[in-house]
Amino acid sequence: MGLRYLNLSNSGFSGTVPPQLGNLSRLQYLDLSSNFPPLVVVAPFQWASGLSSMEFLSLNSVDLSKAGSEWFQALNRLSSLRELHLSGCGAAGISEILPLMNLTSLQVLNLSSNRFNSMIPSWFTNLSSLVQLDLSSADFHGQIPELSGISTFERIDLSMNYNLTADISELVGGNWGRMESILLASNRVRGLLPDSIGNLTSLQELSLYDNNIEGGIPSSIGKICSLKSLILDGNNLTFELPNSLEVNGCSTDKPLQNLDYFSVSVNEIGGRLPEWLGELMS
Repeated sequence: MGLRYLNLSNSGFSGTVPPQLGNLSRLQYLDLSSNFPPLVVVAPFQWASGLSSMEFLSLNSVDLSKAGSEWFQALNRLSSLRELHLSGCGAAGISEILPLMNLTSLQVLNLSSNRFNSMIPSWFTNLSSLVQLDLSSADFHGQIPELSGISTFERIDLSMNYNLTADISELVGGNWGRMESILLASNRVRGLLPDSIGNLTSLQELSLYDNNIEGGIPSSIGKICSLKSLILDGNNLTFELPNSLEVNGCSTDKPLQNLDYFSVSVNEIGGRLPEWLGELMS
């Protein structure tokens, strides 16, 4: 069969996804997602490994709770996959070990709003083409893998997992020159914001709300000319705000001219309010 595009999203279907879908070896786009409560069920999931031409797969709100813990191994055979959306699927567990990573073309991965109750597997660091990663509210815990080596990243959202931990200086100290959004709110990220954060010159959004960040805001943050939102509420910041900010590489000598949301409430910052606060024209 030559079918290449199949979109049944929000169609009101219910029941188990027929495994015969796996025979559509030329299918490139499949969307079974729904805004309704889970009515569509996947069990088992081995049929997905037959979709050898798949580039886009969305199963948002499809019930994967009966698919077992090896469902990702079936998806790992789809070497052409570029986008994978599995938000709110009730997925139970995720493979901790993948002997071989075939998803080297994957650019968008959304596993948000699940209940994995596990650590983020180390093989995530081998997803070398990732542009967007959303693991928010997915019940991951433990050490965040060294994702800083993925240079293609533009957006990462690990917020609302509550028990993810990492040293912030190691997490943002890598080759993230294309990064636009870093969302790590409500976790246990610790340490000092490094001066090297000023090298993230494409960054527009940084949210570290409700973590264990210490020290203060480095003056190098002013070099992030595109920054629009900086959220550091509920941490352990104790240093004064810097008297001045660096503006190297910006088109103006006034820092953070695109910043329209800045929040550092529920910290222990003291001292005088610096003049640059009054020059945030946005």
